[in-house]
Amino acid sequence: IKGTGHPLSLIGEWSRKLDKNIASWAQFCQDYKFEPILIEGRLASESLGIAGTLDYVGYITNPKTGKRSLIQIDLKSGGIWASAEAQLAINKVIFEENFPHLKLEGLYNWSPNDYEKEPTYKFVNQTKSSYNDEDVINAMLILYAVKHPKSIEEKKVHVFDGKISNGSDVSGSVRLM
Repeated sequence: IKGTGHPLSLIGEWSRKLDKNIASWAQFCQDYKFEPILIEGRLASESLGIAGTLDYVGYITNPKTGKRSLIQIDLKSGGIWASAEAQLAINKVIFEENFPHLKLEGLYNWSPNDYEKEPTYKFVNQTKSSYNDEDVINAMLILYAVKHPKSIEEKKVHVFDGKISNGSDVSGSVRLM
């Protein structure tokens, strides 16, 4: 840090917390031999008319059984709430519509713990959540459409196509749809 000219006075509690969070994630990846296949994947569902960003999809190996599974992980920094279960369920539908040859075997929320000596984390299995029911998902989407009638119609996405490099004109590589 000294060599970068970054003021040491700015290194505070947030920096220590971030370091701990990164160490907890690294510990998780080691514990479960995590192999990501999708990171921050922005996907859309044509059939449902919605989109979502999946934090991680990848393979884990259960340290107790040795079983390898394809799972979705949603990272949470401020705790794991019921709405996180719904997000996982909806994103599962979106993922499997985009990748019909891949079936998610598990839905998990991950959150770092504040620890003193060894990095630890919460890894909560949400696969059997009541939100993972097609009727519940459809009901949630109907309620959203009623509460926000125009927001679904007005949503647009940026499509990035081609190569963007320093000094090049970006306008030909990005379009709004």
